[in-house]
Amino acid sequence: MNLGRRTVCGSMSVLITAAALVGSSAAAQPAATSPQAGLEAEGETALADIVVTARRREERAQDVPVAITALSAKALERANVTRVEDISRLAPGFVVQPGPLGNGALFITLRSQRQSQAALTFDPAVGVYFAEVPVVRTQGANGSLYDLSSVQVLRGPQGTLFGRNTTGGALLLSPTTPGDVLEGYAKGAIGDYATRQVEGAVTLPVAEGLSIRVAGRHSERDGYIEVLNSGRRVADENIDAFRISARAEPTDDLANLLVVDYLAEKDSGTAFKLIDVVPGSVADTRFGALATLNTLRNRDYYTTATTVRPDGNDIKSWIVSNITTADVGPMTLKNIAGYRRLRSRVSTDYGATIVPFLGSEENLRVTQISDEVQVLGNAFDGSLDYIAGAFFFDESGSAYQITNTAGTIAINDIDVINRSYSGFAQLTWRTPLEGLSLTAGGRQTWDRRDMTTRSTRLGICRIVTADVGGVPLNPCEKTINAKFDAFTYNLSADWKVNEDVLAYIAHRKGYRSGGIPNAGGLPSELVPFRPEIVKDIELGMKANWTLGSAKGRTNIALYKNNYTDIQRLFGFTAPTSTPGVFVSLNSVLNAADATIKGFEIEQDLWLLEGLQLSIGYAFSDARYNRFVLPSGQDYTKSDFAGAPRHTVTGMIRYTAALPSAAGELALQLSGSYRSETVNADVSSFNLATGKNLPTSVIPGYGTVDARIEWNDVWGKNLSLAAFGRNITNEQYITASVDIRALGTASAVLGTPRTFGIEARYDF
Repeated sequence: MNLGRRTVCGSMSVLITAAALVGSSAAAQPAATSPQAGLEAEGETALADIVVTARRREERAQDVPVAITALSAKALERANVTRVEDISRLAPGFVVQPGPLGNGALFITLRSQRQSQAALTFDPAVGVYFAEVPVVRTQGANGSLYDLSSVQVLRGPQGTLFGRNTTGGALLLSPTTPGDVLEGYAKGAIGDYATRQVEGAVTLPVAEGLSIRVAGRHSERDGYIEVLNSGRRVADENIDAFRISARAEPTDDLANLLVVDYLAEKDSGTAFKLIDVVPGSVADTRFGALATLNTLRNRDYYTTATTVRPDGNDIKSWIVSNITTADVGPMTLKNIAGYRRLRSRVSTDYGATIVPFLGSEENLRVTQISDEVQVLGNAFDGSLDYIAGAFFFDESGSAYQITNTAGTIAINDIDVINRSYSGFAQLTWRTPLEGLSLTAGGRQTWDRRDMTTRSTRLGICRIVTADVGGVPLNPCEKTINAKFDAFTYNLSADWKVNEDVLAYIAHRKGYRSGGIPNAGGLPSELVPFRPEIVKDIELGMKANWTLGSAKGRTNIALYKNNYTDIQRLFGFTAPTSTPGVFVSLNSVLNAADATIKGFEIEQDLWLLEGLQLSIGYAFSDARYNRFVLPSGQDYTKSDFAGAPRHTVTGMIRYTAALPSAAGELALQLSGSYRSETVNADVSSFNLATGKNLPTSVIPGYGTVDARIEWNDVWGKNLSLAAFGRNITNEQYITASVDIRALGTASAVLGTPRTFGIEARYDF
């Protein structure tokens, strides 16, 4: 697939022609008077409008020249979405994997870009925002998906309006805002593996212009993986969460929204299963790993020999968002103040054998504050929309990690301060040419990182004065500083063919901050790495249409990314050392550039009354242009980790009224698929064979879910449902770790088939 200049121009002409043709069939459709009116009029059925904030103001998703998957609260509930990782079943190209520290620290991939390290000195490629506040560390974010008004997946660099660390895209989680009337819901579910879930919310109008919403969720489940010869189970879940929101509107021109969110997660964490052992390796000869593997091969698939502690994960997260808006003449002033406090302990047993020989425990303490000021409005009789602002971010924290590698105990203790400042502006001009709008925006960002590290192995300081002949520091402590800055931008042109069809072309530049390797001792292991830069071009079309009695929505995006200064973790021979000294895998270099090409299509169809069909497909082809280490080793043909080329989502739903006003019956079948990928950059690739190591390949897999609902039971605000996930009982893995030096590989097993029943009452 070549998205060069000629093909881009040709693709644009095809999209514009298609837009015109689709527009001719859609023109007869009545337009909703407003996005919210569209939701109410359609009842979240055919062609319902979803309001998004991709340009930091409320707009119809179909009017925004950005590739977006917008999910309403109803869509989330019908798909049993309760965790961030579940979103990948609804948004093609959105991939979530457990990180090296397990489900407590997720890796999110969009358009083949993801974070490669869960550490305070590394930043993500996909930004997560909760109530408009950035959530940089994903620990604790996996259980926040309850009582939300919407979830938005923005694809491609968002470096103008959302800033740094959104080179792959952004995930926006929007909690429900308190309304003006007393209302709420209560929901409960039970299922196999002793699953028990309770969730609810209530809005309380306190006085005119003041209302409060209280929401909470408790979820627990026994583990589905049996620990060999112990009788206990791991991969369990235990989450408690609550949220308080307050909306105050003392005048027509002034409003304030306060959201306080708390989450506590305590469970055994991610359970790895041993899947391969090299005979005669350290893992075999010293720790009996091969014998353990042979035992596991004769047991049930969901069996492990892990020694992970029952309370391995202990995560507590507070997020506070305070949004104030004031209308001042023709403009609106907006301030978004954010605070987050994260405390987590995450334990992981990578070796997954009876005798622990490869594992770690990390204790993380983070405090984050941020503030963003915006000025937005329109001018020249509504032909010009503008937004300008400034952003400040301060994150301070510490991470204390103990690692056991074949009986060698290493301790890495770091204190970190990350600060970021930026200013931005964006203009959208509705030109005199009917339907044509032009957008231009820019952002200047300044980042600073300060890290103090203390590192020992077997009680001996690892931080030395030189790569060759260095001596340990005394005291064993080193402080490293780094500064980075970048200008990012957004340029786009969109043509609103009519109320229902939009075609656009966009060019953007995104920036992922540089950082400092968080572990190591040699000077070459602690050299700061530069930022990543992504420049893209995206062509897109969004269309609502009718054809006879059928209605549909078709969204298509094609893109090409030029990806430079890619941050990769690997070992190499330090070029400044004489003689050459091997630098361990703790090091990061900006060692490559790449081209990523792909497309996404999302198709919704309402074929008959009550019958809805949705399908999504994303193709992402990421290839290095040149990737050669300082040692001369050539990894140009290696694959991007965690970046499947193909992802598919699908859903079919049928609803029908029951006789005698008994309510409504709904049947839903949904599924998703992702093709194979590899578990790590660089180390997954075998230079001798030019192929990936078999044990580093995560095979492709697909799962199917089902749900049956009885809604409005006998005219009451009661809904009953039965659901099943992975109903074909597909056996698959979601992540893996391959440690060649020790001769072992282990994997994270996907969830087996589960069933449950659910009841919800709205009032």
